[in-house]
Amino acid sequence: MISDRDITFTFVAHKGPFGLFAALLALSLRQTYGIGVRIAVGLPEEHGENGGLEAKTLALFASLDITCMSITNPISAEYPIGNKLGCLKRASEIAVTPIIVLLDTDMLALVPLRLPNEDWDVAAKPADRAGRADRLSTWTTIFDLFRLPLPTARMRSTVDGEEMLPYYNAGFVAIRGHRGRDVATTWVETARAIRDAKHRDPQSIIIGDDRDPERRINQLDQFALPVAIARDGLKTFVLDETFNYPLPRRRRLPPDPVYFVHYHHGKAFFAEPRLAGYWSDAVTRFPMLAEIADKLGPTVKRQENLWKSAGASPAPGAPG
Repeated sequence: MISDRDITFTFVAHKGPFGLFAALLALSLRQTYGIGVRIAVGLPEEHGENGGLEAKTLALFASLDITCMSITNPISAEYPIGNKLGCLKRASEIAVTPIIVLLDTDMLALVPLRLPNEDWDVAAKPADRAGRADRLSTWTTIFDLFRLPLPTARMRSTVDGEEMLPYYNAGFVAIRGHRGRDVATTWVETARAIRDAKHRDPQSIIIGDDRDPERRINQLDQFALPVAIARDGLKTFVLDETFNYPLPRRRRLPPDPVYFVHYHHGKAFFAEPRLAGYWSDAVTRFPMLAEIADKLGPTVKRQENLWKSAGASPAPGAPG
């Protein structure tokens, strides 16, 4: 039986407004699991000392007994999501628990996790939608890079029900044991190889939006994960949406409990009454959280993001 003490949760805390997302996730983990579970937060070196985080965010982490790790982006500066691979790699080096769970920062823990007891090395949920992953030519090119055959297995995206090759939402990835931890290194190596192949021949691998230089490798981590799993010959367990619930796609939380909600942005967060209520309670119990929001709010330009809405009131409702 897997217990909470078998797990280390890890995620990235980027500087600026994303620091509020990280603070919320850290708080929800500590409230859900108590002091016994290990939590390790990656602070990107590229942002300077302590990842460029606000002092109040660091103080909140300290009050919650969060381990802060200095991490490097192993992919490139043009791909900030690459920091999560650096975070997993660092966590796999220092964690003493048999299981590590890598989380996206824009998530919230709601109820204690129950991971499957079956034999597995990596566990994740299929992507919400196939998107670019429906291009067989892209997958063929990628697997050819490593002289691997295309997988015979198929799965369905959890929102649209589209059939696709193994392709996971990387917002929640659990790795187990020594074989699972090895995938941290293989995942980085695989992502780098796909990145380089994309640069050599941009049209052979479509994994993002080629019209936008900042998004042309937007899904690199998710394309690299199933290939890394295949390279290492790992056993996978396909999780359902209760582990990584796509709130913007579903609009509301289901009646039954979910372990983690993946809210993505403030509009979805505050449109869900239970999450709006969570924020109201959190800032009442932890005034430092409201101070972080107030500090960061003026720096944000995008409308209806979580921290901009949150800075306005300790008990926000759904934005219009």
